[in-house]
Amino acid sequence: MELSMVILGRFLCVDGVRLKICGTVTRGVAHFHGVPHGAVNIADVILKKMNDKLIPSILLHRRDKRKRTSPDTWDICGGHLEGNKQLYDETASWEDREYLRRLFYTTAEREANEEFCILTKPDFKFTEKHLKCFGGIGAFEYGFDTPTIGNKEYSALYIAFVPEEILVIEEHDTLGQIVCIEDTIGKGGKPQESIASELRLVALEELILDYRKNTSDYADGIGRVLKKLINEPYTMTKLEEFINSYYNLI
Repeated sequence: MELSMVILGRFLCVDGVRLKICGTVTRGVAHFHGVPHGAVNIADVILKKMNDKLIPSILLHRRDKRKRTSPDTWDICGGHLEGNKQLYDETASWEDREYLRRLFYTTAEREANEEFCILTKPDFKFTEKHLKCFGGIGAFEYGFDTPTIGNKEYSALYIAFVPEEILVIEEHDTLGQIVCIEDTIGKGGKPQESIASELRLVALEELILDYRKNTSDYADGIGRVLKKLINEPYTMTKLEEFINSYYNLI
């Protein structure tokens, strides 16, 4: 059965513009007709030791060549807000800010733990103490400034922090022997799982520089985040502080 996704819309209230749930739609219809829906982008952050200094670094994976969108490009983890029976049982909460925040969070927690694994410590799971939203829900939009794009998403960026006591990557470690990313391939309406064949661990500044030089080598998921960081230096600074503060590096 095709994935049902949560339709989101903007509305005005006394304290400004907010998002609300408007129903559900199948993935195919949403992407073909440009129906705005919700998504999460998840940056897995791991400490990497370089020259005896710990550097918070973002884990990237190469998307499978068989992906429907952005095949064979670098990306971070993520997924869509999914519609189900429980959602329709709770229609009275569709305009409630806390309800929507929790829906975004539970989506991020599910996707983070489904896609990321520490091979040397398979029991590790992200919880609320590791998984933090940066910028608020819907802060990273995609597709609204380009009418011809069918995929229109209100997305939120979550940082999935791997604690220092759980894992530190040494300079000469082979990354693929320590962590893995499970990639989903939508093929013939039946999602299939595969392990990402290429991984990179890069500091945020290094990532921004590479994106500027090789924009087409990055998927739209991470691309919407990096584009905003480049266009808004203040947001870039706040994200650096946000990441460093978790590890008490500021």
